Amino acid sequence: MIKTLFVTGLFMAGLMPIGHWGDQSEQKLIAANNGSPVIITTNDCVNEKVKAFINPETLPQFHAGTVFFQGEIFNLCYIITTLSDGQDYVLVVDEVGDSGAIPYLLFKEMISI
Repeated sequence: MIKTLFVTGLFMAGLMPIGHWGDQSEQKLIAANNGSPVIITTNDCVNEKVKAFINPETLPQFHAGTVFFQGEIFNLCYIITTLSDGQDYVLVVDEVGDSGAIPYLLFKEMISI
């Protein structure tokens, strides 16, 4: 689904999350990842299908989101971290186990109209 290069093992390793949102609640950011909109929120990761792919030790650091791919909506969970290139990435895993790393700079605040 999300066709960004990513090693699934990162979800098993100890990740260092980055607090971009502080203590604000229910914010949403959106990015177009290869034409597939990805929405991330400040809500906790609670989807049981997604949680099955995440190490329980790192799960409390993950938040919820969705991705729209080929006309379907998939739940996802994510963490924001800095990878070896020094850039911040949103590391995502969805309910079917697909995963990816999306540059954080692609995300913009989602505004309701």
